[in-house]
Amino acid sequence: MKSFTIKDLFKIIPFEDDERNELLVEYDSYSDALKFEMQRICWGAYRELVEQQTELKYQKIMLEVEAGTRPMNADLMDEARLEVQQDMEDIVSGKKEEVQQMEDLRFKLQQLIQESKNVPK
Repeated sequence: MKSFTIKDLFKIIPFEDDERNELLVEYDSYSDALKFEMQRICWGAYRELVEQQTELKYQKIMLEVEAGTRPMNADLMDEARLEVQQDMEDIVSGKKEEVQQMEDLRFKLQQLIQESKNVPK
């Protein structure tokens, strides 16, 4: 499990792109007091985000159990936590963005294929 830095949190927490970029560039020039306060706030936001994402993952896993596509076991909440941790690591590494771009491209291709089927020949 990766340990995150404050700059990693800036990438994980859903800031506007401009705000995120400013934080990443300017953070080192902030006073110690401001850095401390930002760390306190960001770690709190990160904990809340992880809790929310874990609950959503757990609900998704339970739907998979209901559908019979995933076996029931006592570790489902731990599995949800691990999946969320992996998602956070993927965001920091940039992998999550790459995956999202591929999914967007796949969706656009599917739309084009569907549109081409609807065009009279």
